[in-house]
Amino acid sequence: MVYKSISGGGDHIMKISSDGGTPVELATGALFRPYISPDGKLVVYGRLLGEGAKQKREFVIQSIEGGAPVRVLSPTKRMMIQFGWFPDGKALMVVKDTGLARNLFRLPLSGGDLVQLTHFDSEPLLVNAVAWSRDGKKLAITRRRRNTTDAVTFTNFR
Repeated sequence: MVYKSISGGGDHIMKISSDGGTPVELATGALFRPYISPDGKLVVYGRLLGEGAKQKREFVIQSIEGGAPVRVLSPTKRMMIQFGWFPDGKALMVVKDTGLARNLFRLPLSGGDLVQLTHFDSEPLLVNAVAWSRDGKKLAITRRRRNTTDAVTFTNFR
């Protein structure tokens, strides 16, 4: 199992056997969203470098055994969000802004251009979560509205 831990004032990507034992740190820094590859050999997580307007986002691919990154992908768009692996393990699923909407893309590990998979242009505009079926043939996408506000009034509340 791989997870993010926040302790000692920083983020840590940790792994632990499903049988228990002592957690092992894979990475530390400004980290987010770790996902294990379909074959269980790699982990991808996001890393933020720098601060303010110069801050950039990277996707780090590392062996599940630890060590130096196997690959670091630097997305061209700062607001690109990584959501995991494609079932074949040859690409990452990412979401990026396309105008007002956020759409799902395939980011090949071998390099090359992003491939846009969804073309949402009406509310709900934001991709919130994605998940593949076990056989890798179907994709579930949860979306949410960009501009939603509700006002609730309580009367005679005690």
